Amino acid sequence: MNLRDDWLEIRRTFARAPYASMATIDSDGHPHVTPIGSLFLDKEPGRGFWFEKFTSRMPRNLDANPKICVLAVDMRLRLWLRALVSGRFPSSPGFRLAGTAGARRPATEREMSYFHRRVRPFRWTKGYDLLWRDFSAGREVVFDEVKPIRLGAMWPPRDAAPASSASPSRAA
Repeated sequence: MNLRDDWLEIRRTFARAPYASMATIDSDGHPHVTPIGSLFLDKEPGRGFWFEKFTSRMPRNLDANPKICVLAVDMRLRLWLRALVSGRFPSSPGFRLAGTAGARRPATEREMSYFHRRVRPFRWTKGYDLLWRDFSAGREVVFDEVKPIRLGAMWPPRDAAPASSASPSRAA
């Protein structure tokens, strides 16, 4: 599995996940995991961005060490029920992406447009105003490694050859 060849599948999985879990390392070397619902993967393989609003430790961690690991799992009930009944997932239900986050910066108009399309159905709610009205700063991220989530005997699919992609894949 590599970022360039499998980017469309990775993007689809991340789009289906309600949020991504982002791991950073604090100054003492301890891991810190934060749920982020505003991660977007660009069409260009290995690139993305997210809005940084409700986090306090993560920005400090990234300012000291920009390395990041992001995990997303496709939680569609139909996917999981089919896999549980058949004993196999048709493809990996999730991915880990490792990379480097850029500096915090103002969001671009393009990024704001992507985000507002995602949350538009909820703009009539009170929660929209409380959560999403002011998403104005974020970070870019460049990923250089992808690893599929493997769930023991339920992955890989029966007709797939055993994965030999334990080594990291690099984006060009």
